Amino acid sequence: MKTTRLIALAALTLLTAMQAQGYAQQAYVVPTGYLMQQPDGNMVLFAGGQYEDFQDGQACEPDYCEPPCCEPPCCQPTCCEPTCCGTYGGHCYEESCGCPTWQFFGEFLYMRPRNSDVNFGALHSAPAGFIDFDYEPAFRAGCSRAVSDCSSVGISYMYLYTDTSDAISLQDATIDATHSIDLDLVDIDYRRVFSCSELHTLTCLVGARYGNLGQKFCSQSAVPGGHTFLTDIDFEGGGIRVGLEGERYASNCGLMVYGRGAASFVAGEFRAHYQETAALPDPIAQTDWKAGRIVTMLDLEVGVGWTSSNGLLRVTGGYMVSGWFNTVKTDKFIEAAQGNNFVGLGDTLTFDGLTARAELRF
Repeated sequence: MKTTRLIALAALTLLTAMQAQGYAQQAYVVPTGYLMQQPDGNMVLFAGGQYEDFQDGQACEPDYCEPPCCEPPCCQPTCCEPTCCGTYGGHCYEESCGCPTWQFFGEFLYMRPRNSDVNFGALHSAPAGFIDFDYEPAFRAGCSRAVSDCSSVGISYMYLYTDTSDAISLQDATIDATHSIDLDLVDIDYRRVFSCSELHTLTCLVGARYGNLGQKFCSQSAVPGGHTFLTDIDFEGGGIRVGLEGERYASNCGLMVYGRGAASFVAGEFRAHYQETAALPDPIAQTDWKAGRIVTMLDLEVGVGWTSSNGLLRVTGGYMVSGWFNTVKTDKFIEAAQGNNFVGLGDTLTFDGLTARAELRF
């Protein structure tokens, strides 16, 4: 019985020592730019990383860096010194992943479709008249929620509507044309930070994308017996999305540079309608066509940004480009409908432009 008590007492002593050691080395993940309360009640601005609770008086390792302290002698960002460690009970920081619990953002885009011009003059056996798009405003909005120290799930929605019109004049008539594109995108992503420090963050993502692309075209001539051409192309589908994001931070201020890239493989169906009429109300020619496609979408963006000292606000701006491959476009569909040959119908549609985003992070 006495031996049993000695063993139990030794085990209890060992468990108590292990608990104390675990408390002394306990780590807490703290997001970049956040205010954090020290055990003595003072608040410090944390530059990013993992907070480790050391015993009072324990010397800090030279690789650890401490955020600005609230009392002398540590009133500016500096590497941990024994005096600082003594002032705050030996609290040091090491680099680690950390992300805000919630993020909300709104984004303004000024972009244009490319590779989308149509020679509407050729439809009327008239001099060439090309119709093309210019830059138009668009928007994207979304939010995300942290599910662990280094990962989050989010959703975003993007909308673009652009239209254009043009005309060519003949001796006795004018030929008018209009063209429009309507684009909707919904992305649901899981993001994971796999590399980070006070100067950089690398994030991978995997998720799903829903896309809807509509293209409408009309061309008509105001001469007796003049022809009118109408097309309506619609794509709708969903698929997987993967990507990589990188950020590089300045060491002495809130400035940063960033890059984002993603690839989406969206399976869906194109539905298209072509109609040609003359003076009579009945159409001269009419075609309805549909086909299943997998559309590959590549998105790239680079830019600069700034984050407030408390990490609550981030503003970024940059340049983006997006490519849609294996897409049915208006000009190619008109050629296929008039030639009654839809084999191999597909081309590339691109978008590019400027982007400005504001994020609320807490």
